[in-house]
Amino acid sequence: MILIDTAKPKQKLILTLSEKVTVNQPEYLLAFTGDATNDTYQISLSDKLSASNSRYDLFTVDTSLFNGIPAGYYTYQVYQYANSIIETGKLLIQIKEAEPEIISPIRSEEYLIYKQ
Repeated sequence: MILIDTAKPKQKLILTLSEKVTVNQPEYLLAFTGDATNDTYQISLSDKLSASNSRYDLFTVDTSLFNGIPAGYYTYQVYQYANSIIETGKLLIQIKEAEPEIISPIRSEEYLIYKQ
């Protein structure tokens, strides 16, 4: 399962794609469909960090690409070019909300005053 934490600026994805590729220098496309909504999204995987003969493929993805996509579970497919699926799995997008600010009251002799 891939976990996308939108609180981080960049996310590392570890996939096993090279062993299933049938073309030289493939271009990868990550497509994912919402389990609850059936909405489909696509992201290009172009930032590969690992060597081509490695056991796995390491990509970095800018999490701003996931802005506007609802949090939740998705089913993903990785395509090697146009329509050849080479990996499938589950993806979870987490949207971390800001912590609420706790404001302590100011006590005076007659009133209880809250700052904003």
